[in-house]
Amino acid sequence: MLVINAVLKRRQRNGDDTPSLLEIHKLFMDSGRREARLDGNPLNLTAGEFNILYHLASHAGWVFTRYQIVEAVKGEDYPVTERSIDVQIVGIQKQLAQFAAYLETVRGGGVSF
Repeated sequence: MLVINAVLKRRQRNGDDTPSLLEIHKLFMDSGRREARLDGNPLNLTAGEFNILYHLASHAGWVFTRYQIVEAVKGEDYPVTERSIDVQIVGIQKQLAQFAAYLETVRGGGVSF
């Protein structure tokens, strides 16, 4: 019980109100176990892909630029090439297969779940 209270306090202190379990349409994600399933089948995501998909899915409907995604997933001032997020988004879309439309590229805006 002490561990649970410590985690809850740390999340409150950090302002982290993102749920650890997400279920949207046929996508299920558990950030604690780093597990993602789509229509009951496990997704084989890299750590970066998992973090990006989890961030986008937990803020469904919001549009994020590459830089906002990097800042949210890796932290501020993380050195990254401009297209590395694009490569990871393509990797996520391949994993999502027929559900790739879950991720929408907004021309001139960014990416949205």
